[in-house]
Amino acid sequence: MKTIQIVFATFVLLVGVACRADTPKFTARVNDYAQVLQPDVKKQLESSLARYEKETTHQIVILTVPSLKGEPIEAYSLRVLNAWGLGRRGIDNGVLVTLAPSDRRARIELGVG
Repeated sequence: MKTIQIVFATFVLLVGVACRADTPKFTARVNDYAQVLQPDVKKQLESSLARYEKETTHQIVILTVPSLKGEPIEAYSLRVLNAWGLGRRGIDNGVLVTLAPSDRRARIELGVG
C-alpha cells in the first residue's frame, strides 16, 4: 500500500511540474503567443491597458495562445493567472483575458492578487 502512495505522489508531482512548464512567460499586458494581433493594435492595447491600470490600479492582461492542447480553458486560465500573480493582494483587482483561436475558446478570469 505504501508503494502505491509513493508512486501516486510522484505521478502528481511530475504532472504538476509538466503543467507549469507549459505556462507562458508574462512579458507585457498583451502577450500574443498566437500571433493574431497586428503590431499597431497590440501597441494600442498595451497603451490603453497601461493607462487604465495607472488610473484605477486594476490590472488587465491579454493572453493569446495557439492551442490549449486539450486542457480546459478554465483550468488553463486559472493556472496562468495564479502563476503570473495578477492583481494586488487584498484588493483582488487582476483580470486575465485568454484567447485560444484555434480551439475557439475565450475566457475572462479574475485574479486574487
